[in-house]
Amino acid sequence: MGDLLVPEDFTVATVDGVRVVFTRAALGEEVIQFEWDGVRDAATDRRDLQWEREFDAWGNAVKAHGHDVAGPPPQMPGNLLARVQMSVSDDSGKQLQKLDGQVAGSGSEWHAEWRHALPANGAKRLLLRFAVDGASSAACELQIG
Repeated sequence: MGDLLVPEDFTVATVDGVRVVFTRAALGEEVIQFEWDGVRDAATDRRDLQWEREFDAWGNAVKAHGHDVAGPPPQMPGNLLARVQMSVSDDSGKQLQKLDGQVAGSGSEWHAEWRHALPANGAKRLLLRFAVDGASSAACELQIG
């Protein structure tokens, strides 16, 4: 993959007090991958601590009563990054197809990455539009050619 130049420290959204920054765009053989992170600070630290308490309580409930009674584990706090949506279009206005992605996980608690189909041959720029829960939050342009 070849990295594209992204705006430095570019805030794409703030979600429930967590600032989300665009960190990477990379061209691959068949896809283009976009990444953003929740900025670690007191807000994320509080959420992480609360999740650890809830997860421990859930683990104790599983031990005491089994999975059926304990129910599903608590969601990781970084899952709030899934509320950030992005649309991508090339310089002709054609939308790039979103293929897949992931948000949060062990070792990537405050990280999201999404893959889109490559733009048509000849595209020189991409327009990225970000939103939170459908409300526009930011936009930027990337040079690809």
